[in-house]
Parts: sequence; structure tokens; C-alpha cells
Amino acid sequence: MSLISRIPNPNLSWERTKSWNFGLDLQLFRWVTMNFEYYTKSSNNLVNQDIAIENGRPSMVINGGKISNSGFEYTLNITPVSTKNWGWTIGLNTSRNWNKAKIRTIDDVHLRDFLEGSPTKVLREGYDLSSFWSFSFKGLNSETGLPEFNHIYQQNEDGSLKRDEKGNLVLADHIREITDYLVYSGKSQPDFTGGITTRLRWKDLTFGANFALLLGGKKRLPSPFPASSSIAATDANMNKELIQRWKKPGDEAYTNIPVLQNRLVDNYLTLPFDERMDMYNMWNMSDLRVVNASFFRCQQMSLTWNMNEKWCAHLGVKSLSLNFIMNNVFVIADKKFHGFDPELGDSVQPKTYSFGINIGI
Repeated sequence: MSLISRIPNPNLSWERTKSWNFGLDLQLFRWVTMNFEYYTKSSNNLVNQDIAIENGRPSMVINGGKISNSGFEYTLNITPVSTKNWGWTIGLNTSRNWNKAKIRTIDDVHLRDFLEGSPTKVLREGYDLSSFWSFSFKGLNSETGLPEFNHIYQQNEDGSLKRDEKGNLVLADHIREITDYLVYSGKSQPDFTGGITTRLRWKDLTFGANFALLLGGKKRLPSPFPASSSIAATDANMNKELIQRWKKPGDEAYTNIPVLQNRLVDNYLTLPFDERMDMYNMWNMSDLRVVNASFFRCQQMSLTWNMNEKWCAHLGVKSLSLNFIMNNVFVIADKKFHGFDPELGDSVQPKTYSFGINIGI
């Protein structure tokens, strides 16, 4: 038995990359140091192109998509106070990257690519690689409590979705491509990331703190529904967000969480281009569930006491220090996370405490 491992492509060329960097190191007044680096990079990506299975392989590698990247990295260290009894240092670091798709990838692009974003495919020219799209949430059906969406189906004059004689939803006639019935939700990559460190010393006592900052970028909230979208077993935990779900007609006026079903029903909707998707999954992939991913985090705080040399000599040791460290002190993020960690979505990073003694002999 023989298999085709790869299809030849005489037009395939090496992935070409052009880049240049500019760097600057600076020191001022002996208490300020700075490093700055700017870079640009452009390349034509190698991607997998779906082809007819009659060729013996489902895909082949081609040159398909041009991407440009640019960004900078910056660090700054300041020592505003440095005396015998007092010392204070501050460190700042940040980086920023921009990337744009100049040529759309030749590779086939599917609905899931737009909903989840693709780090390897150029979905639309002029957009960041981390861009993603969502269904446009219309509201909950006043009779069933199920979610409805804009731009996909035709609507009656009263705003209700139009159905044919068989009761099926009628697709909108303006749709020519996938993004015609989706809405742009932003990009998952942040606009700005940075960190702050500070150390404050008074005689033999030193306080330290580390902070992280992320600005821009979007992400989806985790779904509060169980995998089946229906009531789970009695011994299974449920998300407390479901307390606010739709329960009876009229609830749609103050909640946007769909009904929790108590039986197995067909929740799939027919979408353009012969796509089908569960409406609960569509609800969680809608613009309603997109949230700002920015946050400010205190990663660590520490307090250290170093015994002076005179006392150490009396004890017969070279050095002795005591330290107390707290990790994951706090995080400030969008209130839509309901107190959960913005990087985890549905859980928190636990606070940890440690106490240590270091002795040098």
C-alpha cells in the first residue's frame, strides 16, 4: 500500500522576510537608564490550501498571504532616592506590536476562523491577525426564551424573524460572504502590555512590589451553560450566572441569558453557506459575550529584613534575612468577569503566602 505524503508545487518559494531594527541605550544623571528598540518585519506566509480530495491529499502548501509587523520594546529604570538609610528604585517595561494583513490568504476561510480568530490565516485585508467576528445578538424570544440574532434572517415589520410556510427561518438575501452576517468584535491581542517594579528600602528593611498592566484586546466570556445546554444532573455544579436566566415571558426585559432547557430538543439553526450551529453556542459567540480584556494586576508584594553585619557577627553567621511574600495580591478588570481572573475567565489565581529565613554561614 502506498500513500501520497505531499503534492508537488513548482510555484512554491521560500517564505521571504524583510526586517530592520533600531535601538537606543541612554543613561542620564547616573540615576536614569533607558533602552528603546523599534522593529519592522514583513513576510509572505506559507499556508495550507484546501484542494479536492481527488488529488490524493486534502491540502497542499502554498505562498498565500502577506503580513507586516512593527512594534517597539521599552524599559526604564529610575533611582530617585539613594542614601545611606533610604533607597527607592522604579522599573518600567512595555512593548507594543502592530500587525496588518496586506493580502488575504488564499487558504479557505471558514465561519469558525472568523469566530475564533486565526493566528495563521489572513481573514480580511487591513485587519490584525488576531481579529475576530461575532454573531449580532438581537435579544431573547419573548415566548421561548431562546436567543435570536441580527443580520442572518429576514425580519417582519414588527421586528420578529420571518418564517416560511414550514416554520423555518428565512435567510437574509443580502449575504454574499461570511462577514455579511457577523459583526467585527476587535482583536484578541492587546494594544499595550507593560510591567512596573518598585523597591523601597529603609535601613535594613525593604518593601518590593511587581505589577502588570494590559490594555486593549477583547475576549469572550466562558459559557455559563453545561455542554448539553439543558439542566444538568442533580449532583453537578451549575454556574450561578444561570440564576438570572429567562424563566417566563417578560423576563427578556431584564435578562439576556437564554432559558435553561429541561429536555433534549434540536437547538441547531441553519446559517448561510450550508452552515449549522447550536444557538447556545451562537449566543456565546455573539457580541453580547465579548468583553474588554484590559486589567491591572499586582503580581507580588514582599517585605525583607536584612540583619546588619554587626549583629550577624555576634551570632557567628555571615548573613541573615527574613522575608515575607504574597503572590496574586489583586487584579482590577472589567466587572463582567464577576470577580474571576481575566486571563482565566472562569476561575481565579489563588493568593499564596510564604515566609522564609536565609542564613549564610
